[in-house]
Amino acid sequence: MSLIPNIYMCRQCGYLYEAEKGDSAVNIPPRTAVTEFPEVWKCPECGASSDCLEEIL
Repeated sequence: MSLIPNIYMCRQCGYLYEAEKGDSAVNIPPRTAVTEFPEVWKCPECGASSDCLEEIL
């Protein structure tokens, strides 16, 4: 069982971040929790900060 949530959604635009997959488009490796994102991270779709990501699964 994973200790990190599976999927987060941006409340601003609906962008989905799957922790198990990471996001190579924004240099986030697989199995990276949102709490480990760099402070300067912005949603690749709308530019919102990681505070806008909500765990959905």
